[in-house]
Amino acid sequence: MSTLTKLLNNASPSAITHAPDNAIFIWVPKNAGTSLLDALKRGAGFSRFKRIKDLRRGFDQCGRVTFGHMDCRSLIRSGYVKQEFYDSAYKFGLVRNPYTRAVSLFLYLKKEGRIKQAVSFLEFCEGLAGGVVEPIGLYNSKGLSQCNPQVTWLKEVDMDYLGRFEELGETFGNIAKVFEMPTVTLPHLNSSDKESVRQFYCERAQDIVEVYYREDFEAFGYDYWSRE
Repeated sequence: MSTLTKLLNNASPSAITHAPDNAIFIWVPKNAGTSLLDALKRGAGFSRFKRIKDLRRGFDQCGRVTFGHMDCRSLIRSGYVKQEFYDSAYKFGLVRNPYTRAVSLFLYLKKEGRIKQAVSFLEFCEGLAGGVVEPIGLYNSKGLSQCNPQVTWLKEVDMDYLGRFEELGETFGNIAKVFEMPTVTLPHLNSSDKESVRQFYCERAQDIVEVYYREDFEAFGYDYWSRE
């Protein structure tokens, strides 16, 4: 069992004696990050630095932060984030079922005009399989970099807590306890049910998603759909 899987199998965050002064929210795209960060800003004083120039101007190597979708390990290797801050920070994030995340990415990228409206979900999946996804790095997003498998952001980070998008109420409750913000609520989210997500999938699209996101399925213990 991977370390990431073990974290997910824990019912609550690792025991801490007080709210951490330093923390990093590892923001995997399309996993309720916008709503969670809104609550973290209001209740726990989190700041967002999603561009290198923001880090240069305003990050003092302390505090409660997210670096958006930038790669945390690349930030350390490049010297923008000090190893000492990283080591002292409480690191947490969320994961999501790869089937529903793929659909969410597809709809989001269409809405943002980053893929053409005429592109079908199958064509989008074929693009994933065709190697059009840029790697994550020292930028919030580049091309389709947000479509990388979730483990890309997480596997080299010493995570303290991972929650599931599908258990968002419980996950947020655990995070709220860590940062001592019991009165802060999470904005309502519209979640897609399994059957509505299935409507996007043909057998070929399912094959591609299962192969491209195989590490996510295995690391986070999500079940593959049966072939009906």
